[in-house]
Amino acid sequence: DYTLNGAYFITICVQDKKYFFGKVENFKMILSPIGKIAVKFWQEIPQHFENVKLDEFIVMPNHIHGIIILEDPNQSAFKDCVIVGTGHCPVHQNHQNTRTRQCRVPTVQKTDFGPLKHGSISTIIGSYKSKVSKIIHQEYPQINFSWQSRFNDRIIRDEQELYNIQNYIYSN
Repeated sequence: DYTLNGAYFITICVQDKKYFFGKVENFKMILSPIGKIAVKFWQEIPQHFENVKLDEFIVMPNHIHGIIILEDPNQSAFKDCVIVGTGHCPVHQNHQNTRTRQCRVPTVQKTDFGPLKHGSISTIIGSYKSKVSKIIHQEYPQINFSWQSRFNDRIIRDEQELYNIQNYIYSN
């Protein structure tokens, strides 16, 4: 159900691969104002979901790569590796960005993809995508921003794979 302990390599793309987040100049990513919004709300994910830690991430001109770590001391770590595409989901939004208030959704929420659980990768990414879209549409109503409807994730199996993915993100 993608709520268990583990590290997840996430890739989220902009619809039609449009360059909304900035551009690369001299091998360095130059963020646009929309790219800065994407970074800001990625960094805030742990404020809204307990047991979530962020690792390496990068915002590229038309996509984001990041590692999300779920750490619940009452669960054991993943042992298998699976690659799946996961759907964008409708979630409740808390529009205040403070450490004292957390985004809360029902424990189980029914969607076309089946039940969603609070703290699952689908809920976390769905919340992130929804919040970023909402802020971009409020601040830049003339821009037709949207995400691809799905995202990709990979469960990271071990330290070596984590190291390889961290290096991939860092050097991207």
